Amino acid sequence: MIAARDLLGRDVPARIPVMVVTFVSNAMVMVVAGLMSPGLESWRPPAEWHSAFLGFAGVFVTLGHGGLLLAYRLGRTAAVAPFFYSFALWAVLSGIVVFGALPNALAL
Repeated sequence: MIAARDLLGRDVPARIPVMVVTFVSNAMVMVVAGLMSPGLESWRPPAEWHSAFLGFAGVFVTLGHGGLLLAYRLGRTAAVAPFFYSFALWAVLSGIVVFGALPNALAL
């Protein structure tokens, strides 16, 4: 889904502001997650600190989506994509270092 977003995002006309596209992207993620959530998770009310973390995560995800879209608009896909997809390596390394967790077979 992320690759599809990236491929579709590079064809968005430059006259549409980056933050508008970022807002729509965030709204689509929120709607899809909301639709999937009842079947995959059990709901319980969040504590105040959960809400704070969700707020911070929302700000950083918005900045990340905006920065990524801007990078794809300003640079060539072949130059930007390797940097973006290196997140998988960093996720595995941080999982090992921070949580002491190795990726399972599905993740590999």
